[in-house]
Amino acid sequence: MNQENFLLWLKRTEVPLSKISKKTGVSRSTLYKWMEGGPIRKRNMEKVVKGYSTEITLYNESINLNSKNIDLGGSKNMEAQKIIDNQERLINYQEREIDGLKKENKTLKDNTYPIQSKEWSTLDFDFFSDVDITFLPFKRCVNKMTGDGVSQLAERLKLSEDLL
Repeated sequence: MNQENFLLWLKRTEVPLSKISKKTGVSRSTLYKWMEGGPIRKRNMEKVVKGYSTEITLYNESINLNSKNIDLGGSKNMEAQKIIDNQERLINYQEREIDGLKKENKTLKDNTYPIQSKEWSTLDFDFFSDVDITFLPFKRCVNKMTGDGVSQLAERLKLSEDLL
């Protein structure tokens, strides 16, 4: 395993050094010395690499380092490769979903209420009205109403057409 890649993972991992120490049998002080640039014994490094092979491989792949020279044994490399393949499939799926949602969002922005606007465009109108609206305080005032439905509305409300 490349020591640079290993140290990079060790410095940036979210796994606490105490947990790494318990799992691998390498003391925390040794891990801290490695991070500060101290010498690394190959045997101790191999203990950590074997204990955290998947995490190290994934981390190195994620930062586009060449981690294919890791010698961890066939089954662990295959397991790491499966995880990487699954992540790539997931990323591709997410990219397709994002593209679809972008297209849907654009359609919705172009036609804010597609179903309502389709329905409203097929209906015949009864009358037109000119309305003044103020928002603070909220008030609305109908200035003028015209069309065939005005007389029907006046009859139902029992008002004069002049008041509408």
